[in-house]
Amino acid sequence: MADDAADKDAKNADESAVTSDAEKAESSSPSSAAVESTAEGTTEAAAAEVADFDAEDSEKAKDSGAVEDSDDEDISLEPDEEQNPKRIRGRHWALTAAAIVAIAIVALAAIIGRLYEEQRIEEQSSREALAAAQEFANVMINVDSAKLDESSNKTLERSTGDFKQKYSESSTTLRQVMIENKAKATGVVVDSAVKSATPDKVEVLLFIDQAVSNVAIPDARMDRSRVQITMQKVDGRWLASDVELT
Repeated sequence: MADDAADKDAKNADESAVTSDAEKAESSSPSSAAVESTAEGTTEAAAAEVADFDAEDSEKAKDSGAVEDSDDEDISLEPDEEQNPKRIRGRHWALTAAAIVAIAIVALAAIIGRLYEEQRIEEQSSREALAAAQEFANVMINVDSAKLDESSNKTLERSTGDFKQKYSESSTTLRQVMIENKAKATGVVVDSAVKSATPDKVEVLLFIDQAVSNVAIPDARMDRSRVQITMQKVDGRWLASDVELT
């Protein structure tokens, strides 16, 4: 009996020791839940690191793409930046050239218009002065001693300046000579031409055939002469200011 009791005690002591060792082992080793929790935490941390890495790569890729796009834009803009000043300068020169051409055209048109107007005035002056010179010459070359007053008055009315003064001063002597010699002259303007012309002064050449008779020469003798008459415009009228035989 004593032996059986001793065996039971020994067996119980062994079981207690085994149980104690098992509990120590369980207490010293992590539980499965803890292990699973730790594993899950490790997995989540790893996944987070991978996500962070992927995000960093994505941001880097975006930054790289943005830089490349920016570079592309810079590259594409650089030629525009270089071309825009050239285009602006080109447009500026084009506008300047167009303005110069327009000014030149206006100036040329003004010059042509002025020259045309001057030419028109000179031509008109030439026609008017030539007609007045022919009329004046016809009065002078057709003289009759019986009508000296009429001829003298017509000559003075159509003259001006030095010629008018000289003719007026010599008219008394001329009148006396013609009356004493019973002189008579008839003539005609054969041809005429304008030598020079300005708006207010015209030189005219007249070719005249004139027949003169007097007491000494009863039969009229034909003389041909060339006369230069300077016509001056005075108060809108063309008057003879000088008469020369050439």
